[in-house]
Amino acid sequence: MIEHVVVDGQQINIGGACHAPFRDFFNIDSMGVLIGENGSGKTRALIAIAEMLSSGALHDGHYVRSYAAANRMRQSELAHGPAHDLGVVYYSAIPFRRKIRKAKTLIEESCIGTRVREPVKMNLFREIAYQLQPARMPVLTAYVGYSSALIQRSIYPILLERQVFLYDEEANGNLRRIRELKGIGVDAERPTGASDVWERAVERELRDRETVLFEFLSNWRRDTSQRVECLCALAALNKLMPSGEQGAKALVRTFLEQMGIASVTPAVTGSGRYPKLQAVAQETLSVLNRLQAMLPMQETMREISFEIADEYVYDDLCSRETAVDFRWENLSSGLLAIVEQFAALHLAIKKLHSRGCSAILVLLDEPDAFLHLDWQRRYVALLDKFLEDLKSSNRLDSLQVLIASHSPVVAADMPRNMVQLLGDRRAGGAAREAFKTFAAPIDDLIYQSFQSNSMGEYASKKIRDLHKSAKQGRLDERDRALIAEIGDEGLQRAILAASEGRDAGSGGGA
Repeated sequence: MIEHVVVDGQQINIGGACHAPFRDFFNIDSMGVLIGENGSGKTRALIAIAEMLSSGALHDGHYVRSYAAANRMRQSELAHGPAHDLGVVYYSAIPFRRKIRKAKTLIEESCIGTRVREPVKMNLFREIAYQLQPARMPVLTAYVGYSSALIQRSIYPILLERQVFLYDEEANGNLRRIRELKGIGVDAERPTGASDVWERAVERELRDRETVLFEFLSNWRRDTSQRVECLCALAALNKLMPSGEQGAKALVRTFLEQMGIASVTPAVTGSGRYPKLQAVAQETLSVLNRLQAMLPMQETMREISFEIADEYVYDDLCSRETAVDFRWENLSSGLLAIVEQFAALHLAIKKLHSRGCSAILVLLDEPDAFLHLDWQRRYVALLDKFLEDLKSSNRLDSLQVLIASHSPVVAADMPRNMVQLLGDRRAGGAAREAFKTFAAPIDDLIYQSFQSNSMGEYASKKIRDLHKSAKQGRLDERDRALIAEIGDEGLQRAILAASEGRDAGSGGGA
């Protein structure tokens, strides 16, 4: 377990001795918060810690790590270089990322692809949504479909090969003409005397014929029941498309042949991938047939979508290998932010454990940045429970967290020795005395720990103007209406008292 790290001459407390009175405060080994003004260096500190623990200190930095000895007493040691069993996860919720030195035991969350997260997100969604909104589960949109890019970038280039012939005669005639037009535009020289008008006519005909071909490929089976089967097959192809060019071409050729769309010569290869595609398409069709009797469905040329509010339907879809996908962007931005974040942490910790890391430090840079205030209140509790489960399932020796945050409600969840204020200097160089944060009033926390106040600057200026006008006896009807809107009764009374004092003084003088 990491006790503390020294970077750029500043000690950052992470766990161990600084948590001594409250060692079992969290379900994981430790959790701490870095707070401070803008520019105080919170992000720089997190990145420096990540690089030191994974690549080694660049200058005079070091860290202290503690171990449980045979006699159950903890022993500490000073270290400069990385430890092979210590992994670091860095996550930033803010869009402005900074470069981090790469290392085997460091995972920067942004490197984890979105598609890789999808299965994890599906498993986390209901659990997190239920904890945040137990009385009202959000509705999730599920869909079976494929992108236009599948037709245009994957299937269309294969059809342009002269060894491929569509079984539909009308469509094949259109395809032959497209090949001729492509040959005129690409391979053949421009005919003598050809004008710009002629070239534009060729381009226009090519676009029109391509549109007809793409519509045919999206619906090559005409009757309704087979159209859904066609959609499921294309959705499965879209989902299982290999990333390599040769594998993708082989699968598309096999798909065209096996689905009865086109004849491909010479004989296709790489059809070993096709049985899985066929199984996924069939399972997807089975799911749609079953759910059509239960749920209203919206249908377009390339997609069938439906909404899920029943947790059993959701669980059933998650347990099957189908081409059904979920549309996450319909969720609230806060819920989506937590699901994305926890999915990334899940994958990163699992990956580090597979690399031999038995101890992991998670560094979170403003992870609560996009959350509603009420969800900021619940964030630390959610994170602690989530990471406790990850520590247990991965059998980690230790799992620690250090958060950089601007949120007073996050700081209020922890005792003061777990909260560190960066850039913590008064005029003259004296350090600010530690302030109690745990369950502290928000106004006090904002003032003492964040060197600010809870009133907006615009409202503060208006209050000052009202007070000045009151003292000068110049309050008009609009000023008095604004005074009546002040939510702080103490401020309201003070301004009215200033006005009454002015009036009384004027009366006495008369």
